[in-house]
Amino acid sequence: QGVCLQRKLRYEKSASGLFRGILQTASMMIWNIINHIAMFLVRDIVVWPQWTYAAKKANVANINT
Repeated sequence: QGVCLQRKLRYEKSASGLFRGILQTASMMIWNIINHIAMFLVRDIVVWPQWTYAAKKANVANINT
């Protein structure tokens, strides 16, 4: 019985560790996405006054393709 109990405990520990790892990875991915969006927004705000609307539209079309 003791061995069985130990094995169950170890399994729960590894499962919680795995879950924590997944959470950490997910939060890192979300953080990266937020950083990318913020970078694009800042760049757009900085670049916006230097270009006309037509040039910006052409630039967006180039990025999308």
